[in-house]
Amino acid sequence: MLPSRGRGIFLGMLPRRSFLALLALLAPLAFAAPLTVDPASVKIEVDVHATLHGFTGQLAATTVTLDGDPATGAIATASVRFAWMDLKTGDTARDKEMVAWATAHNAAGVFTLAKLSPTSGPETFTATGTLALNGQTRDVTFPVKITHTAAGWTIAGETKIDHRDWGLPKIRKFGMLTVDPIVLIRFSLAAQPRA
Repeated sequence: MLPSRGRGIFLGMLPRRSFLALLALLAPLAFAAPLTVDPASVKIEVDVHATLHGFTGQLAATTVTLDGDPATGAIATASVRFAWMDLKTGDTARDKEMVAWATAHNAAGVFTLAKLSPTSGPETFTATGTLALNGQTRDVTFPVKITHTAAGWTIAGETKIDHRDWGLPKIRKFGMLTVDPIVLIRFSLAAQPRA
């Protein structure tokens, strides 16, 4: 690493065009700032279908971190962390079975945003990132709606995943009852610039 005086000399030696290109690359990082997520606004649900019935599980607790540009409303980075034991379905026995089924390799999951790409619709984007479950990480892509106002952001979306892609086995009971391995995940939250 160059001493501060050496860095100044090095930057002074850069051609003007190279210096401007360097600034353009660093600009998104310079304006990204942590955003405050309202914990009460975070809603993550999982819809599950099974033979003869279905149910919805809701995460009772999550850790969501967001960085963005308060001036433009652009989201730069995002991550969502959760523990399987916080997924509640309204049936205590089923919740215990689900935790035992899902936590063989890791008791937690995390989604990490890699990129948000605008689409043709207003306030709609394609989110690309990774989802880590059961000790395995897979790429995921899904639509998301981001509304930016003076008060902050509201973010909502949904996606379907096949839990077998993360090495989680299909659930069968009594030889004929099965749980569909394709589940629908819905989410929404509100955030604002950190004071």
